[in-house]
Amino acid sequence: MDEISKRCLYLVYIGLAALVLAGVWHGLLTFTAQSQATTMRRAYFEAVLSHDVAWFDTISPAELPTRMTEDVTKVQNAIGFKLGVFTMNLSMFTFGYVLGFVRGWKVCLVALAAMPVVIAASAILGHAMAQSANESQSWYARAGAVAEEVLSSIRTVTMMGTQKHEVTRYTNSLEEARKGGTRLGFQAGLGLGLTFGAVYFSYALTFWYGGTLVRDGDINDATNEPYNGGDILTIFFSLIMGTFGLGQALAPMQAFNIGRSSATDILELIDDETSVVEPPLPPRSSDGKIVVSYSVPKMQKMTLDDVCFSYPSRPDVQVLKNVTLDIEIGQKVAFVGESGSGKSTIVALLERFYDPTSGRVLLNGEDIRTLGGSPQCVRSIFGYVGQEPILFAASIKDNLAYGLSYTPTDEEIKAACKRANVHSFISSLPEGYNTYCGSSSGGGSQISGGQKQRVAIARALLRNPQILLLDEATSALDNESELMVQETIDGLQRTSQLTTISIAHRLSTIRNSDIIFVMKSGSLVEQGTHEELIGKSQGVYHSLVAAQQAAASEAKKGGRPSLLRQPSNVSSSVPSHGDRQAGEQSKLVDTRTEKEIERERIDAIAKAYKVESKAVFVSGPVEKGLRSV
Repeated sequence: MDEISKRCLYLVYIGLAALVLAGVWHGLLTFTAQSQATTMRRAYFEAVLSHDVAWFDTISPAELPTRMTEDVTKVQNAIGFKLGVFTMNLSMFTFGYVLGFVRGWKVCLVALAAMPVVIAASAILGHAMAQSANESQSWYARAGAVAEEVLSSIRTVTMMGTQKHEVTRYTNSLEEARKGGTRLGFQAGLGLGLTFGAVYFSYALTFWYGGTLVRDGDINDATNEPYNGGDILTIFFSLIMGTFGLGQALAPMQAFNIGRSSATDILELIDDETSVVEPPLPPRSSDGKIVVSYSVPKMQKMTLDDVCFSYPSRPDVQVLKNVTLDIEIGQKVAFVGESGSGKSTIVALLERFYDPTSGRVLLNGEDIRTLGGSPQCVRSIFGYVGQEPILFAASIKDNLAYGLSYTPTDEEIKAACKRANVHSFISSLPEGYNTYCGSSSGGGSQISGGQKQRVAIARALLRNPQILLLDEATSALDNESELMVQETIDGLQRTSQLTTISIAHRLSTIRNSDIIFVMKSGSLVEQGTHEELIGKSQGVYHSLVAAQQAAASEAKKGGRPSLLRQPSNVSSSVPSHGDRQAGEQSKLVDTRTEKEIERERIDAIAKAYKVESKAVFVSGPVEKGLRSV
């Protein structure tokens, strides 16, 4: 009895040691993996931001955040928990089989005779389970994409009365998953049955042969004594633990392969410098503000010298054709033309979001590609206000100060807001400038579109820009707000050297411009003041004005909204993937059927938006980036 107690006490000691060592070991692995993942995410994000804007045109908008989250998590899982599981089970397999062969090699060899059957059955089961996981994820991702699309557009669905149609569409997606799951379930069941059958066959064979050795009194080479029941049980459980360890050690191998593939994709982007024109991220002070390491040039004149340009995603389509123009300091400049004529592309070149295919963009006679050693040197002279304002998930005050190299005072912030005619509105809010305005990706629902636009204008003015870029900046404002903002811009023009560049669809907003550039099909076809251009009865500008006046007159007669209030198709100076395909790049003839287009669209959403099988109803920002698919 004392010997039994002694043996039991040994097991208690082993259990306590395993408790401490396993906890420390797993904690260290988790800490190391988390540190590596954090470093990898930061390096990846920094590498992404170091690429030029043209690089973003050639990739899927949902690909980057997916890699930063899912791919890095796969790497973290592989070098953390899975590595620990693999090491532990590999040790269990090694010591189990070593002990089994030491205690009785004959019995071990007989038991291993059934191993090929066990391995084959396990392979069938593993393949079925892996295939089931991958395919079911795709099936439910498609169903989730349908549900997300419907729920995010619930107002439209309700208005159109298509609830039953959407339920049917969602049910069809689930039916595909059900049929596939049933088929894979039978495969997994077959593999599981074979596995258990082979295991119990191995048990029977081991005990039959061990019993034979005990009955015949064969000598055990390890103890030099006849085999007994204890020897057979020791060998049996050693092999059981070893086999169990082997099976568990093989499971993380798939995670290792996935992690290695994900790490390869991530490191390829981090090491890719083919399209990097941005310098490393600028240093920041203790309060997080950017430390400016370049001198801001004083703008006197900007020139486009025989500029031609094609977007990297469509190099065969020339968006700008031999454009030459000058913009002098203090001028009020406007670009007009039909959608897709190249207006916003010119602004993108001025900000050096792209470099010309041929020709040069000059600032004070110097090529901006060699100016200051950084594109940010050129961009620092601009204040940009687009048609669709971009506000981040922060307070109004933080949005106003976004990107500044210094911390503005409350007086400076209020002064800029007063110039943009938005101070009164902000002050009327319960939390004032600390009001959370919502992110653009989430709709920015805390404030209206017109209010967001005026906040964006105030943010641009707070930068004290030398050039103010207005890409249909007043299109979202009501008439009264538009008039106030226009008066503010006119006042700035009269009292400072602020140069304004406007992209306009409503020609009534740019009548007082010093010079108007008229674009058509990527070429600069006319330039001059409003009076000069309107005097050309056969000119493009004259035709545009006449068409808008006729549309306005017709709208008044028919009670319809005036076309003068319609914004253009261009939403920013950096054309999105959809804008470029539909606007300033030529359209391709689409020969796909409606069903093929719908199927490809859902597949694209599902590919970038896979979910667990239980997460059928999903929500997130990914589909927003794929809306134009």
